[in-house]
Amino acid sequence: MARLAINAKRENVIEDDFVEDTERNLYRLFLEVKSGFEEDISRREYESALKKLAELTQPVDNFFLKVMVMVEDEKLKSNRLALLKTIEKTYRRIADFTKLVM
Repeated sequence: MARLAINAKRENVIEDDFVEDTERNLYRLFLEVKSGFEEDISRREYESALKKLAELTQPVDNFFLKVMVMVEDEKLKSNRLALLKTIEKTYRRIADFTKLVM
């Protein structure tokens, strides 16, 4: 996700620009998760915050399986990249997961 997100020229997601249910559903779930995540971060409840982010794992995987991000339609591509950038930026509030080695 981070490798694609770096290509985003903007961070604002325009929900009306989504054409696939998969991307709409991911964005809506992200907004729900982000709300609880932000509350946990403000209370320094990092384990709970990480669990909330984990709720996005399957929907993000599903997004990559069903949605082509780098399409020719610039409007679609920009919005999809903005979605990824927004999600990735939220993950980075807790850790830079690109630095983890398994």
